[in-house]
Order: sequence, then C-alpha cells, then structure tokens
Amino acid sequence: MGNNILYNYYKKNINKLYFYSFILISIGLLFSRILISTGFFLIFFNWIFEGNFKLKFELIKKNKVKIFISLIFFIYVAGLINTSNLIYGLAELKIKLPLLLPIFYISAIKLNEKQINAIFHFFIVSVFFSTIFAFIKFQFFKDFFSIEDIYEISIVGLNLHLSLLVNFAICLILYYIFLKKEKILKYDFIYLIIQVWFILFLFILNSLTGYFVFFSIVLINVIYVLIKIKINKFKILIISILMLFILIPVVYTISIINDFYKFEKVDFKNLEKITISGNNYYHNLKSKRKENGNIIDIYICKKELEQEWNKKSELKFNNLDKKNQQLSETIIRYLSSKGLRKDSSGISKLTKKEIKYIENGCANYLYINKFSIKSRIYHIIWQIDTFIKTGNATGQSISQRVEFYKSSISLIKKNFWFGVGTGDVMDESKKELSMISSLEKGYRNRVHNQFLVVFTGLGLFGFILFFVFLFYPVLKYKLLNNYLFLNFFTIVLVSFFSVNTLETQLGVSFFSFFYTLLFYNKEKFEKAIF
Repeated sequence: MGNNILYNYYKKNINKLYFYSFILISIGLLFSRILISTGFFLIFFNWIFEGNFKLKFELIKKNKVKIFISLIFFIYVAGLINTSNLIYGLAELKIKLPLLLPIFYISAIKLNEKQINAIFHFFIVSVFFSTIFAFIKFQFFKDFFSIEDIYEISIVGLNLHLSLLVNFAICLILYYIFLKKEKILKYDFIYLIIQVWFILFLFILNSLTGYFVFFSIVLINVIYVLIKIKINKFKILIISILMLFILIPVVYTISIINDFYKFEKVDFKNLEKITISGNNYYHNLKSKRKENGNIIDIYICKKELEQEWNKKSELKFNNLDKKNQQLSETIIRYLSSKGLRKDSSGISKLTKKEIKYIENGCANYLYINKFSIKSRIYHIIWQIDTFIKTGNATGQSISQRVEFYKSSISLIKKNFWFGVGTGDVMDESKKELSMISSLEKGYRNRVHNQFLVVFTGLGLFGFILFFVFLFYPVLKYKLLNNYLFLNFFTIVLVSFFSVNTLETQLGVSFFSFFYTLLFYNKEKFEKAIF
C-alpha cells in the first residue's frame, strides 16, 4: 500500500522531477560538472522508472527526423570498429552521452512554456553570478597572473566555453526584453544592466572565439532589425552603426600591428661592448626578435643577469619559470619589453611585483594588465610573428593551432574514407605532430575544429552523416526562422570552427541541452521570427 502511494506520488510529480533536472543542468553549466552529470542521470533515471516503453518507442519511431541529432552519438559508436585505443574511445562515448537527450525528451518529457522560461532565467542568473565570481577570483585572488593566464578565469572549464554561455545569455536577454510580447520580466531594467555587464565581460574574457561569436550574433540581430524596420532612414542609420562596429576594431587592430612592427633605432655598427660593471655584452646581429619594438638579442650579459636575479628571487636564473618556460628567456624578454638592457642595471630597475610576474612566466610588461584588449591582440601578433620567423609554435596557443590543422589534414589524407577511429584521434594526432612539427611533446594535441575532428576520426562517410544529422532537421523544420534557435545555432557553428565543442562535457552538454529545449519547443518561441 505504502509503495503504491509513493509510486502514485512519483507519477504525479514526474514532470516536476524532469524540470528540476533541467534546472540542475542549467546551473551546472556554469558552476559544476557534478551538477551537469547529476541532472542528466536524473533525466535518464526518471525515463527508465516511468516505464511505458512501448509508447515511448512509438513516439521515437514517429519522430525519426527530430532525433537525428542524437544519431551523431551512434556514428561515434560505429567509429569504435577501427579504433585501436578502445579505452579512450569508450571515454569519448561517455562524454557524448548528452547527445541522447533529444531521444528522452521526444518520448517522455513535456515541459510547459512557464517551466522552459524558468530554466532560461535560471541560466541567465547563473551566468551572471558565475561571471561576477570569476572576475572577483581572477582580479583579487590570483596574484601575479597576466593576460596569458586569462584561461583560468572561468569557474568551470576554459574561458572560451564561458564565452559561449555568455553570448547565449546575451541572446536570451535580447529575446525577453525586446521580442517576447507576453512579458515575464517585471524589471527589464535589471536585465538591461546585466546585458551591459555581459558585453563588458566578453571583453574581459579576451577570448577570440568569444569575439567571433559576439560579432556573428550582432550581425544576425542587425539583419533581423533591418528586415523588421520599414523606414529607410532608420535602415541607413543601423547600417552605418554596423559599419562602425566592424571598422573600429579593424582600425584598432591595424594600429597595434603597426606599433608592433616599429623598431627601436639602433646603430648596429656602434653597439657598446662593455657593461657599466665592466663585463662583456652579447649581441646577436642576425636576430630580429623584439618585444614592443625593442630588439631582444642585443645588450645581453648573462653573467650579470644571473648574479642579480638570484639575489632578488628564489627561482634561480637557469631554472624554469612557473609555466615551465626557461626563466632566463622570460627575464630577457621582459627586460626587452621595457626597453631595458639585459644586465645588472636592467634587473635593478625591476620592482618586487615585476619579479613575481616574471617568476609566473610573464614575458612582457604589457601582459600585466589582465583585462587589456590591446595586450591580447599584441600577444597574438607576437605569437604569429615568432612562428613565422622561427617555425616553432611550442607554448603559443594561436601558432599551435596551425600545427594542429596541418596534422589533421595529413591524417585525413591518410585515412580519408573511414578515419582513424573514435578513440584514436588524440593518439594519431600526437604521432603525426611528432613527425611533421617541431612542437614539443607536452604541447601536441588534436585540432581545435569540430568539423576536422569528426573528419579525422570518422572519415568521409562519418563526416557526411554528421553533416546530415546536424543540418537536415534544422532545414526541414525551418528553424533558422526562429529567432532564438538561429542565434543559438550561429553560436554553435562559429564555435565549431575554433573549439572541439562536442569533445568536452561542457561543450556537448551546452549543445545538447539548449538544442533540445529550443528544437522541441520551437512553437513556444515563434513569436519573433524573420
């Protein structure tokens, strides 16, 4: 009797349990992988415990096209056939389990509009508090961290993952404030303030992927407004604002590039040979390396550098810094960035704070400003310039991507039809890089591009199926006419070109979670369409 009462209570509240599971995931995306896993587990548990499997399978068969996105999971299962590293392959499948969410949703879950709106609002609030906590943590509790360490700002995952979530939160706020006719929000002004903070935070994050995604959704929204507005004068104004929006960053970047390639005026024929202390300088006249326009490989006296540095720091001159880089090189680059000579006099001009930054691997005084857009752009230019001149991309995130692309293209050529297998992409990528690249062992990785990862792992046939399962349902049900789905899908596609979105728990959970909510509830969000 007691069991029947409990079961009846469970059956009566199954919808609420599903709803709370979705809330857990929406919060977990920002704060905890455990919450994400718990949310998905509860959805699976509820689906099993609820029973009615005959009806559920009938619903799945009836909506075959609508679960195409979940079939991507089974392409990876098929990819195990030619996988050598089965353990890694199974681990990859475990990460991709959230792709099955649409199957559970289409066959059992029926969230109403109020619940879905609540999930979205929980997500927006979670993003807000996550960004506040991340900013406080990095600004006040991460001493001597520079612009190069910005990837550590996120509470969960990397800054580029956080940038995707912030961008989608921006789209949700735009929808609720300006496009949803039945107002749920009583205080739109609060969301407007949060919106401004989100945009500012994107620039604090300094994620290139975040920037590209943001500019993409801005373009989408401008096109939307242009279609809606009938007055030509307003259209001209909006187009002009858009042009400025594009032109200002371009001009700003060009100005930084010009500054980067400005050389200090040096009379190479009359370089001083002796330091103030009477020791010999080393000058490499062939080297063109520079920091902030200052030539690195001149006016170097390692004897004085070592003596003076070892007096000021517990990290010895010939050791590695805290990023496992050669400390002596970090010191020389930092001094060069300030236009100082690499001798005892140069070391004497460094503050205690600067010593700590150098110990932590900061090689340019510009990078001390954690939230500088200029520093981020400069750092990217330096990486590209160094890679072009030396051919070595080790430790340089942008330049390393070039090497990853090369290895991926090479592997695709060798394994064109069926790929290397679900579990072998990482192993084969590292092996290929060891043969074609100068990247050091610890920096070898698979390519940061979802489409290329799929092609590398699953070959042409797997890639075609992936492409069909991803795009066909969207086109068939005209989801690009749906404002929220279009913005979400834009974020996903842009991310695919620079991030392995479906290769990490956070990425695949973000994709599957919001794809499911927006796809299977599209009629609830069709009030604002093109």
